[in-house]
Amino acid sequence: MSRPALNKSSLKNQRDQLKLYKQYLPSLDLKRQQFLGLVKAEEKHLGDIDNAINEAIGEADEWLPFLANEDITLNGLVRVKDIDVRYENQLGVTLPQLGDISFERRDYSTFQKPIWVDGLVALLEEVSRLTCEKQLSRKRSKLLRAELQTITQRVNLFDKVLIPSAKDNIREIGIALSDMERAGVVRAKLAKKKRQQRGV
Repeated sequence: MSRPALNKSSLKNQRDQLKLYKQYLPSLDLKRQQFLGLVKAEEKHLGDIDNAINEAIGEADEWLPFLANEDITLNGLVRVKDIDVRYENQLGVTLPQLGDISFERRDYSTFQKPIWVDGLVALLEEVSRLTCEKQLSRKRSKLLRAELQTITQRVNLFDKVLIPSAKDNIREIGIALSDMERAGVVRAKLAKKKRQQRGV
């Protein structure tokens, strides 16, 4: 940053800037804290999704003995047909949110497939839904973290650069103006003394 001029107008300008910085910093810090809260909430949600996926995988382990029967074809029983992703605004950041997921089930005869196939299909749909939700949650977390980093950089800019710099400038200009004022008083006294000496 360029050094300010050492005059009263520059001093007023620096004081105005310092006042503005101090007014803006608390709201910026509040926004940073709000983003920090959103990031923590999203991380908790991501952990909940991981737990739900692990539970579903644990439940799938119970199906393994049934899946060993090679006479029962399970390929292509269910597939994701459509994923509805909606968007919401959180503190000025557009975040994806999972809407509805539609699945397409392949027709199969309940007489040709055992009864447990219905439960397996429902489990596959649930794992697919959770996987989609996890991907979107990761994306949300990434977007929120990027915004948190930007806000934190701004807070640090105000707190560690702009405010201290304005204070230093005010102090420097104040010292310079005091020195100029003292020098003016000394010059005036010297000029008065010279006039008195000439007059004598």
